[in-house]
Amino acid sequence: MVESLDQIKERITQFQKEKPHYRDILDLYTQILAEQTKMQSQLKITVPQVDQKLVQSQLNKGIPLLGIEGFALDLEAAQMLFYALSAIGKSATSKMEDEIPRITEEIESGNLNLEGLLSKHYDGHYITQEAEHCGVDKGVLSFLVQGSVRPSIVAQMEQLKDSLNLEEWLQGQCPICGSPPQIAQLRDEEGKRYLLCSLCGCQWRWERIACPYCSNKDHKSLHYLYAEDEEAYRVDLCDLCKGYIKTIDSRKLGYDPYLDLEDVVTIHLDIIAMEKGYRRSAPTPWGPWPLLGEDALGSA
Repeated sequence: MVESLDQIKERITQFQKEKPHYRDILDLYTQILAEQTKMQSQLKITVPQVDQKLVQSQLNKGIPLLGIEGFALDLEAAQMLFYALSAIGKSATSKMEDEIPRITEEIESGNLNLEGLLSKHYDGHYITQEAEHCGVDKGVLSFLVQGSVRPSIVAQMEQLKDSLNLEEWLQGQCPICGSPPQIAQLRDEEGKRYLLCSLCGCQWRWERIACPYCSNKDHKSLHYLYAEDEEAYRVDLCDLCKGYIKTIDSRKLGYDPYLDLEDVVTIHLDIIAMEKGYRRSAPTPWGPWPLLGEDALGSA
């Protein structure tokens, strides 16, 4: 997987040439990723100690290592990042331009507790409740909160993943936090299937033909669709739970994909799947649009 920010920026530049309708979203994505990367080097967090025997016992029972509440957060860094992302977002889309000043005003007046929001980043009901109480957009608020805590979460995932056998987990939830997958990848000559966690970014092995959300293995109710001229990208559909997950076939690409970025430049596949009546069981801030406003995607 691509790891350096410079390499990711090069790939973004290429995507902007190939997919001009994604230019504005990718500009926003680049700025946010740069701020998150810069903040990651300044984090002050204590990674939870791992008892290997306890870990193995949990995994054998299908219990994730930490759970969604188990990540330590550098709240000071997260709050700084929240305001940095807010400054970026205000000039990104018309919706963010309207909503972010209102969110900032509610925080400064004490109606919104920023530390509380960051601490409960995993609780969508809480964030929605707070947004509705203050009359601010829950999508934009969640976008800022999730983006602000991500460096803390990813840093811990990177240090904890080596204590797990990610080839043997074979479950539809993340072995570290138990979150559902964001996107899937086929790699290696055999086309092994891996899932990317929607919260912490961990990647683990999954069955080639099975829905990760409901574990359906009936091939008659599992199928997929492609967009024209994009054979490396597909959407896996499950008729049982009506869920879908996008899949990147790395064997058909000329580069090692950074899956989070690939998710951003395939929002049009989300739209196609949703129009056919399927839903994304693990929504992300970048799609399906128009989470941050329809103008952000242009005329794709």
